[in-house]
Amino acid sequence: MNQKITIREVSKDEVWMNHNHIRLIEDQVFHIVACGEQTSEMAYTYLDIFDRMLSGSSKPVSYLVDLNQAGRNSSEARRVWKQIGDCAQTHRIALFGLHPVAEVLACFVIGISNEQEMRFFRNETAAMNWLRKEPVSRKQ
Repeated sequence: MNQKITIREVSKDEVWMNHNHIRLIEDQVFHIVACGEQTSEMAYTYLDIFDRMLSGSSKPVSYLVDLNQAGRNSSEARRVWKQIGDCAQTHRIALFGLHPVAEVLACFVIGISNEQEMRFFRNETAAMNWLRKEPVSRKQ
């Protein structure tokens, strides 16, 4: 199914994709508000938007994802999210939300990812605090 996706660029650091909102905020963090069903077309559009907003930067980036209004993710969309999580440039991913679907989505995405720096939180404040923490050195 082809979905019509409307992109509205508010600034170089803020984009609306249909009802989804993406902002590049301080500390190289993408703040994403996911609304409704997340199709494969939308997931690939997210990838394109992330690439354009980073415009060739090689700095590590983190993702703060609000799932409170999110709906079902297609299987292809889940594969794209896994690809984002497994990317070498991805530092951390913090998913949050109290919507009943939020925790189910988060658990699934975390479960299929190889990424160790991905966690689910009940609220945005806790999620952002975790993103700002320095990484814990892992034992060799």
